[in-house]
Amino acid sequence: MDNDNALAEKALEPLVAAAKNNARALMVLAEQARRSGDLKRCHELAQDALKLKPDDREIVSDARALLARTVPGWHFPMLQDDIRNQAFQEAIERAVRPGMKVLDIGSGSGLLAMMAARAGAREIHSCEMNPVIAAMAEQIVRQNGYADQVSIHAGSSRKLDPDADFGGRADLVISEIIGKDFVCEGVLPSMQDAVRRLAKPDARFIPQGGEIRVALAHYAKLDHRKIGEVCGFDLSLFNQLGSARFNVQVNDPALSLRGKTADLFAFDFASAEPQAERVTLDLVASGGTVNGVVQWFRLQMDEFGSFENHPGPDSSRSWALIFFPFAEPIDLNPGDRIGVVGSIVTNRLRIRQARSW
Repeated sequence: MDNDNALAEKALEPLVAAAKNNARALMVLAEQARRSGDLKRCHELAQDALKLKPDDREIVSDARALLARTVPGWHFPMLQDDIRNQAFQEAIERAVRPGMKVLDIGSGSGLLAMMAARAGAREIHSCEMNPVIAAMAEQIVRQNGYADQVSIHAGSSRKLDPDADFGGRADLVISEIIGKDFVCEGVLPSMQDAVRRLAKPDARFIPQGGEIRVALAHYAKLDHRKIGEVCGFDLSLFNQLGSARFNVQVNDPALSLRGKTADLFAFDFASAEPQAERVTLDLVASGGTVNGVVQWFRLQMDEFGSFENHPGPDSSRSWALIFFPFAEPIDLNPGDRIGVVGSIVTNRLRIRQARSW
């Protein structure tokens, strides 16, 4: 816990002591803990309120709504992404052997851990940083009959002790902590730590790696995102405060690829070697007007299977794409090249134009 959270907790605890028999007051303090970023305390206080008033419909409803606000909404479409789920299931079934010990980084609902249990793994240790999600995953695992094989650890994999927490290193590491830009959920440092401390030297990884993919593109709605004249005033300077990137759905009809696909970064999760943090790459145009670069990713599940949220009208993947706009649109001929610079800074991907064609 950082210093700000520690101070917030210190200020909160006298109020908790005074409210220990008041469910409504505990709910107010649970919300305060959520706002300060202490999700663990938020969950504990909400549970305490529910124990005091398990039949109070208002308390039950408020607790459920509060805890739901701690869970990112992307979990739900991701769990309904059949292609993603099938890719993981097939790779897990190919990798699991009887007696295996599995480490699952990023429990979520517990789905991947239960896949490993169903495939025959002896024990699965699954870690989840969000304590609200971890508690729910534990209930889901128990409800599905896998509590004897699957253990849920509330916390980061980087805080696990392989000997104390699960009796030695894992034979197989499963992870699904991939954000839209691949890196924003901390997958790279987590995988490097798993290789060094948590996995056996010959352990397998699912996915075993992946690529950040890019292409020149035209987004027809880009001008709609820009502010110009409003109520007779020129507000165009306000565009300088806008984000340098924004999400686009994989099947958005306003998005057109205008170049060849290229891999900006490639990652091998079984390697603990540091990854490149900056890459310069020439993207080849197919022709037409280009106003930015679109980014997506590909996961290499194993030597047999992969998953990719490639843009296209028939795609329906749960992960969105990211569009990085240029300062001005550019008209290109087939074969023209645009230089772009990609960088990974503090688990965040940045892409900018390097030079004109």
